[in-house]
Amino acid sequence: MVEVEEDMAGEKKIYLFAFLAGLLLAAPAYPERQQLVPYRLDKPPIVDGKLSDPCWKKAQKISLSPLGNPDKGIPPSFVQAVYTDKAVYFGFTCIEPKTSKLRKGPPGPGDAFHLDSVELFLDTDFDMHDYLQICVSASGTYMVNFDASPMNGCPIGGKWDFKTHIASDRYTIEMKLPFSQFPTSKEKLTATWNVGFGRYQYIDLPHSRIAVWKGYLMAGLHHKPKTWGDLGPFDVNFSQVREQVSKKLGPGGWYYPSGLSPVYHPHFPKELDPSLEWIKRERLRIAWNWLTDVRPCNRNNPQRAKHSFQDVVKLMSSAGFNVIIPSAVSGPRDKQNPVNFRADMEGMIRVRLAGAKTMFAAGYLWNKNAKGEYRLAVDSEGKNIKNMICPLDPYPWRKSLVPSALDALSEAKTLGVPNLFFGVFFDIEPQAALHGNCFCSHCWQAYCHTHKGIKPDVPAANWGKWLVSHGKMEEYKRWQKQAVIEMIRVELKPVRNIAPALVFGFYPYHYQTSWLTEAVLQAVSTRRAPGIAMDDQTYWSGYSGKPGYIRRMREGTIRMLGYEPFYLPSIGYCAPERNPDGTPKYPRYTYARAGREDFLMVRTAAGNICWGGSRDPHKDLLLDQKPYYTQGFAKAHKLLFDEGLIDNDVPEPATGKLKKRLDKAMNKLITEKKLQY
Repeated sequence: MVEVEEDMAGEKKIYLFAFLAGLLLAAPAYPERQQLVPYRLDKPPIVDGKLSDPCWKKAQKISLSPLGNPDKGIPPSFVQAVYTDKAVYFGFTCIEPKTSKLRKGPPGPGDAFHLDSVELFLDTDFDMHDYLQICVSASGTYMVNFDASPMNGCPIGGKWDFKTHIASDRYTIEMKLPFSQFPTSKEKLTATWNVGFGRYQYIDLPHSRIAVWKGYLMAGLHHKPKTWGDLGPFDVNFSQVREQVSKKLGPGGWYYPSGLSPVYHPHFPKELDPSLEWIKRERLRIAWNWLTDVRPCNRNNPQRAKHSFQDVVKLMSSAGFNVIIPSAVSGPRDKQNPVNFRADMEGMIRVRLAGAKTMFAAGYLWNKNAKGEYRLAVDSEGKNIKNMICPLDPYPWRKSLVPSALDALSEAKTLGVPNLFFGVFFDIEPQAALHGNCFCSHCWQAYCHTHKGIKPDVPAANWGKWLVSHGKMEEYKRWQKQAVIEMIRVELKPVRNIAPALVFGFYPYHYQTSWLTEAVLQAVSTRRAPGIAMDDQTYWSGYSGKPGYIRRMREGTIRMLGYEPFYLPSIGYCAPERNPDGTPKYPRYTYARAGREDFLMVRTAAGNICWGGSRDPHKDLLLDQKPYYTQGFAKAHKLLFDEGLIDNDVPEPATGKLKKRLDKAMNKLITEKKLQY
């Protein structure tokens, strides 16, 4: 039995479920309402996921139909409901001929929406507004949210019971939901509820097929309460069983729906360079976001930046961030506007004067528009992968990262502050999208050259099939991953020769889901200077939405490397972008939630990276973002200090010889007219 006992979140927080974004389309009319009548029981069924109790044979069964095109191909799915005086029970039966290929996750709280799963919406007070949203996967991964309004949800706790069973041709899910646990905006539950049901099938599909109660008539509408159906009537005196779940406050006076994260103490390699010892005591509390873009500040953009970058640094350092990454440049100095490069140098000097550490931001590693300068990746069928570079092409490293790093190191030395930054941060988001392997002629010939007994004249379109038929596909994948690691290490040698303790950090890192990001971490990381791996899988949910995830990814990464790197989860606490239908594209945390998630994530990893932007692009960034820092992040870092996990909750400004060198470097930039804005 999976029982969840968590604290119900009282604050109104907003979560965005990206999987629904493309479905919110206009429709001419709502489909006709239907009704599911739950079966009344005197004794509760045994919740084992098998739906073997006699009551399920007596209960009404409704079918779910494909969302969109009626013949979309999703197998039959059925829903039933029974109840007692204390709880309602739901039974889902999902026919699935390929249960061995189910996309499954670990049992317990997690991102069930991107697995083979079922979903139900329960508007228990029939106000057509707020509702409970539950998603449970075939393997028992679950998420329970309370949506204060359509599409605005947050995780909540409660004594829910979910059990699943996978057979050869189907999987079944059984749920027990006590009436006492339902959050409502009114004092009592109604005899009939407004409900919606759905199923997500991911087998052999890049995107899910969806089935819902009313099928294709619900296209674009199944997240709208007015389009659902009736569940009831219930023959229960709800006033006798209804009780409010107490709101328990934790550290900082915040609600913790998933509980406190476990305290984790990093164990970095004994070979760690002395210049990086401070990370053991302080962890990495990194701010890198729209606010740290030096360009609009220096150019005094009238809408986005009425403030100076110095104001940004003061706000972030006083809120306890010990690493601030200015971002203006996106490539080598000779390929970009030199003003951007110099702005980054100025920004890093200001960060160091404030007492925080900094990194040089190299930006994207390759330009999609640089046609003809690199090899395109090829899939297993011999077709070019659009805008995807071959992972064994040195172009992004040789033309972007290495020149950027060397330029920044050289400039810092010229300015008299050779240790201005401790690392270089770069973005491999395009490369991380390559989930398969490359089968271009270069890769194939290199593989054949290192493995005897393979005929290199096999037609290109048959390379993938040949590897599978000869049982060598896994060998090819291992070879390519190792070849990428060795290639990157060779390309980084010019930088390592100058700065062997330089830390390389990158975004995004996807352990177990992107072999290429794993290879990059193995290539850029050493025991002396472990790499920073920014994991964006917590970007939307924070710790609360994926408890246990950070621990699993951190421990798996350590096993892969043989030592602990700087594995960092991340949050995107606020962003202005919207989808075409007007819904938010990214999360928009409350100030308290942003601080709480930062606190939880730093407790359970080597640190955290906070990314965010203005809610209104026409407002001054600093004024719009300030409350997140003063009311959220500052409190989070003070709590970490009080727990003894960090030595200082606020960086101390530079003094003595360091301050003199930094001041001199700043004056040199100005007097030599390198800062022209």
